[in-house]
Amino acid sequence: MFSVLPCDKHIHISSILLIGIKLNLIELSNYNLQPANTGNGLINMYFALSQGDTCSIEADSSDDAQLFLRAVATLVRPETGTYLYKEEKLVLYNYRKLLPFKKKIGYITPSSALLSNRTLRENLLLIDNYYNNSLSRKLNETTEELCDMFKITNKLEMRPTNLNQLEKLRAITIRELIKSPDFLIIERPEDYIWHTSFDEIDERLKSLLVGDKPVIFYSYDNDFTKKFSNKKILITGGHVTTVNNT
Repeated sequence: MFSVLPCDKHIHISSILLIGIKLNLIELSNYNLQPANTGNGLINMYFALSQGDTCSIEADSSDDAQLFLRAVATLVRPETGTYLYKEEKLVLYNYRKLLPFKKKIGYITPSSALLSNRTLRENLLLIDNYYNNSLSRKLNETTEELCDMFKITNKLEMRPTNLNQLEKLRAITIRELIKSPDFLIIERPEDYIWHTSFDEIDERLKSLLVGDKPVIFYSYDNDFTKKFSNKKILITGGHVTTVNNT
């Protein structure tokens, strides 16, 4: 049972006393996007993400799954649709106005790239200083801990061209985590962390996927999906449905 105090409809929801209601961090409604490659596109999509949600994606088209991730990350603009962040409407056609929101998204994907003319340390230091408003020449403690956890500390003086694909993916993961984003989007997490057993990926990503920070991930690993997701995003024929995992 919950109650809502009466109020003028123009008063922002944050000023209303709500008991027992889980507010959405983001909400996309009436979203329509053209197909990418062999996909169906997204048709009149509705999607909402709240604190504590860990959503896995199950799709009949990998192109549609990736299109969905890019839409949530504001990397593609819909033909029609509304995107709310904490109930404020985003201006999707203006990159500069979107930039403050983009900083709140951690998007970890194999398609990301590092600056090729900078060492790995310099790549991470640029992000460190940008998000911490700093001019330090030293990585902060949290970033150093992440480098240790992902086993790339001994690669920090190398440029991306001298790293293997796994090392690049781990560096991209660290770069996104440095941002301390409001929510995470992770594509194929099993690819980012080399592991000889499920226990290793469990140990290294558990802290990301069982907290209050919302997560959306697209994984080909059924065990990983069953282990961590509490909601499932079903994408079939371009239509999106979200269901609770049982």
